Amino acid sequence: MYVIACLFVLGNATGFIQVLIGLCLVGFCCGGYLVMMPPFTADYYGARNVGGNCGIVFTAWGVCGFTVPKYFAGIMMTAKEVGNLAAG
Repeated sequence: MYVIACLFVLGNATGFIQVLIGLCLVGFCCGGYLVMMPPFTADYYGARNVGGNCGIVFTAWGVCGFTVPKYFAGIMMTAKEVGNLAAG
């Protein structure tokens, strides 16, 4: 669903409403995937410790939400300083 939202809606967006619809589709997909984490962890690691395993998975999800954007911002700043960043 992410691919559909990004390619067809966000890729051809010419106005604010189209961008908003595309971002809402991506957000709904992310929330739907997040809801499926407890069954995934129960399937992979067993139902005995599903609460603790979900806690670890959600903590990793949250940590990545803070660290990965900062990491990519550093990559973009380095590329901008070197001159390898395309306009826009």
